[in-house]
Amino acid sequence: MFDGLSVDKLKQSFHKVIDEYLADCQVLNKTPEKPISQLSSFTSAD
Repeated sequence: MFDGLSVDKLKQSFHKVIDEYLADCQVLNKTPEKPISQLSSFTSAD
């Protein structure tokens, strides 16, 4: 889970969770799941 009191904190928390997931996948020798392509239209406007 990720949370934050501001948009910047929320983004930082989200990226931390993703980095932890990718590290766990590497340790477990597991291929990370790919995002659902239909959700790609919901990207942020950074």
